[in-house]
Amino acid sequence: MGIALAVGGPARADGRAEDKRACIDASERAQASRAHGKLRGARDDLLVCARDTCPPLIAHDCGQWLQEVGASMPTMVISVVDAQGHDVGDVGVWVDGEPFLDRLEGAAVAIDPGRHVLRFRRGSAPPVEETVIVREGEKNRLLTVHLQATAAAAKPVAETQETPLPARSLAMPIVAYSLIGVGAAAVGVGTYLEITQVNDLNTLKNTCAPTMTCAQSSVDTIAHDRIFAGVSLGVGVAAAGVGAILLLVRPSQSSVTAAGPLGVFRGAWLDAAPTRGGGAAVVHGSF
Repeated sequence: MGIALAVGGPARADGRAEDKRACIDASERAQASRAHGKLRGARDDLLVCARDTCPPLIAHDCGQWLQEVGASMPTMVISVVDAQGHDVGDVGVWVDGEPFLDRLEGAAVAIDPGRHVLRFRRGSAPPVEETVIVREGEKNRLLTVHLQATAAAAKPVAETQETPLPARSLAMPIVAYSLIGVGAAAVGVGTYLEITQVNDLNTLKNTCAPTMTCAQSSVDTIAHDRIFAGVSLGVGVAAAGVGAILLLVRPSQSSVTAAGPLGVFRGAWLDAAPTRGGGAAVVHGSF
């Protein structure tokens, strides 16, 4: 019995010495990691040196530091959604090129403060990277990441899209509204000239006409205004009418898609101008 005690004593002494050395080393590593902002590594070492088996002074200091690191440690809640907007959990996460999470469970995870590049990957979907700046003491920060659709999933969507309208067919409403605007302006000019020449004619009738002393230039001006008024009104009505017709007969996107580029009405325009003694108006169109 005495021999057993003599043999066991040195073994227990060696074990306590090794445990004390481990506590001291963990304490020193924790302080260095904390100084460099590596709070996750500091926490792991503080959990070692704060055990009851460590020397009381070391355990006390490590326990206090562990509380301080826990208060400063940022946490993040990561959410990943697929191309359809559904939550997914089978996502691998890397932080600064190092494995971080195998999958997502919706729980807050600790992360060191500072700038990080997070990489997310799920199956064959293209990986997504997010750069974040994590602030010390920030708790439960929500980060939502949207995965892109795979090429195989995106292809059917692209095939169902309608063929866009040719650029020139889209110009038809612009031409139509322009014609209506030109027509309205011409009608306005014609109306003004008509009212002016009527007023001037009444003036002549009430002044020089009874005595037949009216100047020929005044009579010619009234005649010219009447011609210009008629031409302007005619051109205005024609332009507005063509514009209205183009709006009524413009093709829909479905009809353009079915007809193809050769079946598209490409545009129309009106050349019109009043002249002394008459006017001219020509409508052009192309298909």
